[in-house]
Amino acid sequence: MNTTEIRAPKRSAGWSNSGLGFLLVVIAFAVGASALFYILIKNKTHALGKQQSLVEHEITKMEQDIRGLNMKIEELLSRKNLTDRLIAQRSKLKAILPENIVRINSDHSVKLEAVSP
Repeated sequence: MNTTEIRAPKRSAGWSNSGLGFLLVVIAFAVGASALFYILIKNKTHALGKQQSLVEHEITKMEQDIRGLNMKIEELLSRKNLTDRLIAQRSKLKAILPENIVRINSDHSVKLEAVSP
């Protein structure tokens, strides 16, 4: 018996087979890198949005604090409170009435409106 050996045809490592594999690897790498980049951008955007929300909350809180302090200052500087404090300290300061104010014109001359003793 004469048997002949059957072999698979030899494939030459030609440019077409190795080039196609290399191209697929490059495409897979590009898709993976772009997906990773997309995820990183989304995470950073989410973190910035969260940080911006916290800053806006802090600004709102500070604006409320400023409004409260302004109201307290107005209350402390009201005429009644100032008068009460002057009386409590037995101060000899008197209120300045509008008719006791001396006005100076822009040409530096003095105009006396009213002088009370």
